[in-house]
Amino acid sequence: METSFDQEKNVRRRLYGLGIDFAIAVSLVLLTLLPLGFRAALIVMISIPLSLAIGLAFLNYTGYTLNQLSIVGLVIALGLLVDDSIVIVENIERFMRMGYKRKEAAIVATKQIAIAVIGCTATLLLAFLPLVFLPEGSGEFIRPLPMAVLLTIIASLLVSLTIIPFLASIMLKNHERSEGNIFFRGFKKYINAPYQRILNWSLAHPVIALALTGVIFISSLGLIPLIGFSLFPVSEKPMFNVQINTPPGTSLKETNRIARIVEQDLLQLNNVVSVSSNIGKGNPRVYYNVFQQDFTPHFAELFVQTNPNMEVPEIVALTDSLRARYNQIPGAKIEVKQFQQGPPVPAPLEFRILGDNLDTLTKYSFILEDIIKKTEGTLYVGNQLSLPKTDLNVIIDKEKAGIMGVLPAEVARTVRLSVAGLPNQTVRNADGDEFQIQMTLQDFDPDHALEIFDKMYVTSLSGALIPISQIAEIVPGASPNVIRHYNKERYTNVTSFVQTGYNTIAMFDEVEKKLQDVKLPAGYRFVAAGEKKQERNPLVAWAASS
Repeated sequence: METSFDQEKNVRRRLYGLGIDFAIAVSLVLLTLLPLGFRAALIVMISIPLSLAIGLAFLNYTGYTLNQLSIVGLVIALGLLVDDSIVIVENIERFMRMGYKRKEAAIVATKQIAIAVIGCTATLLLAFLPLVFLPEGSGEFIRPLPMAVLLTIIASLLVSLTIIPFLASIMLKNHERSEGNIFFRGFKKYINAPYQRILNWSLAHPVIALALTGVIFISSLGLIPLIGFSLFPVSEKPMFNVQINTPPGTSLKETNRIARIVEQDLLQLNNVVSVSSNIGKGNPRVYYNVFQQDFTPHFAELFVQTNPNMEVPEIVALTDSLRARYNQIPGAKIEVKQFQQGPPVPAPLEFRILGDNLDTLTKYSFILEDIIKKTEGTLYVGNQLSLPKTDLNVIIDKEKAGIMGVLPAEVARTVRLSVAGLPNQTVRNADGDEFQIQMTLQDFDPDHALEIFDKMYVTSLSGALIPISQIAEIVPGASPNVIRHYNKERYTNVTSFVQTGYNTIAMFDEVEKKLQDVKLPAGYRFVAAGEKKQERNPLVAWAASS
């Protein structure tokens, strides 16, 4: 027995990345503040860990934990939390170059720009505040990020108005030269002076300056089609899933056989560290937006972990090669999927058909499926209504059952006992753990269910054993796989993943353009979901692009 997956390692790796960003931020502060002097840079550097520590305390107090999004929020805050402290320290230095003593300069300089600093911080807070109040699942998903940013920036404001002036009053030293040190003089000569000339020229020629700015802005928009747009990128974690779907009705034994073939093949690859197989159900929740699938005999899922040092392009190349490799295995549909950032969605590309009649939904789901399959770049197109589900219905002859004294409930109980089993009682071991005993037919084989039905007996009210075949018969019947509802309307969906190198939003637009030619009956309509649904929410789209 060994541990297959430990979430702590991923969190530790993420925190290590935060530590690297923290070190870079401190180094850049030291470099950029050298014109003000080493002591001034040291004071601002102190504000970084102090603001982060206070922000983490606020985060814990409000009930949020350290996770992927909150850590990303802290990384974003690293570039913002030093602004207030830099402004305060620079103004204190300016007053000291004017001849003020340290303590007097700290009081006067902080008082002079306190309102301006609070106003600038309030602007930052208002930029992130709408994300905090984002409703529904999207809000729950994104909320740790803005909360981490907001609380850390508030902590930075408190530090810059209290602790920074105090440290400046005891650590800074008076300047012997009003023009500052050699770094400050170089800054004024080679950076500040050219900037002042450009600024003065722009103010003297406002029309030309605005025209040039507009040309640069419009030119930058031309890069959007070249760069492309994807709302939620793939995860950079060194792991992926392999889902195996055998035809409905396939036994668990056969599904396990195919899963073992794939498992052994994966273990032969150099960069694969481990493979964890779950037959009949999905993997436990190893990623924040992927949930475990319920028991299904014709389903298996393999959780594959690769070398931690693999970069995203290498993982993408590996999964692409495996898709081509497993596409030819007969008797199963094998899908290799990378984990995707963002709120949980069935697939990046998803379209829904809303309407009342299930047969009409089935008809147009095939049309939609065909359109998506013919769209270049689609992968693993899924339609839950493509294969009808076949059930075995037990039809009871109530007249015969009544004559023989057999209750319909007893027939149902006997069939369930023979096929699925019934809970009998619970036992408790020495450790106090309780286990439920399931009573069922010995060596039940689903492939021979009809033969077993002929051997079933039900107890009548008189205590006699009556063959079920005398009062009931098994009749195959079709039934829908699943009936979904959205805002009380019945719907079905067709999903697709996207091949590497293709843009999801562009593919949405292409499919929607083709759907304009499909004439739906009155009361039926197509609705784009998946990433498109999140993209139409401007706050989620902004958060994903930040």
